[in-house]
Amino acid sequence: MGARAKTADAHGFALPAFEIFKEEGRFDIPDAEEVRIALSAFAADPQGAPLATESGRITLFNEKIAAMDLADCPGHPTWIPPVEWLGDAEPGMLQLVSGQPDTRLHSQNDRGAESLADKIKGREAAYLHPDTARAKGLCEGDIILLSNERGRCLAGLRFDDGLRPDCIFLPTGAWYDPQIVDGAPLEVHGNPNALTIDKGSSGLSQGNIAHTCLVRVEKWDRHLPPLSIDRPPIG
Repeated sequence: MGARAKTADAHGFALPAFEIFKEEGRFDIPDAEEVRIALSAFAADPQGAPLATESGRITLFNEKIAAMDLADCPGHPTWIPPVEWLGDAEPGMLQLVSGQPDTRLHSQNDRGAESLADKIKGREAAYLHPDTARAKGLCEGDIILLSNERGRCLAGLRFDDGLRPDCIFLPTGAWYDPQIVDGAPLEVHGNPNALTIDKGSSGLSQGNIAHTCLVRVEKWDRHLPPLSIDRPPIG
C-alpha cells in the first residue's frame, strides 16, 4: 500500500484505482463526520485548556500589539477605512475581485488547452453584471480596458448576473504580458497584477490585499496588440 493510500485508509476511506480515477476525472474526498466546535476545549475547561494568548483567555485588547504603536494596527479591534474602497470611490469605479480561475491552478498550465479555450480573443475573461456592462455600453465578447493609477490591462468580457453590479471579476494567473502600446505601458493578456496594490494589510501582518483595488472599465476599440508570451524575448 502506497503512502497516499495509507493516509486515506487512516482517515476511513479508500482511493480509487488510477484507471478508474483517470476515467472519471475526479475523486471527492468524503467529508469528515466529526462535529467540531471552535474553542470547545477551552469552554469546557478554561484552566486546563488555555488559549495561546497572554492571559490564556479570550482578549479584546493586546498589550504587546498596542506597544508596537502601529497606526494601522492598534491593540484592539477597530474600523480602519481601506486604502481604497467603494465607500470613497469616484463615480463609475468598480471593485476588482481577482480570485482563482476554473481552468488552471494560479498561472500553471495557462497555455494548456482548457485555459486557452476559455479565453476571449486570446485574453483572459473578466466578468461583469449585465446591467453594469450595458450601462457602460459593453457587450459580451468585447475586449475591455481595466485601469487605475497603478496600471492598465486588457481582458475579454463575459456576463455574470450573480456578481454585484459594483464589482468586476478577473481571475488571477494569466501569464503577465506587459507591452508599450501607443506610447504607454499596457498589460495585454489580462493579468490583474498590473492593477493591484503592492502593500501589506498592516504594519504587523503584511498580508495580501489584492482585493483592495478599484478600477475603471471601458471598451477597447483600438488595435488589439498581439501577445508576446509565446515568443522568445527580444535581444
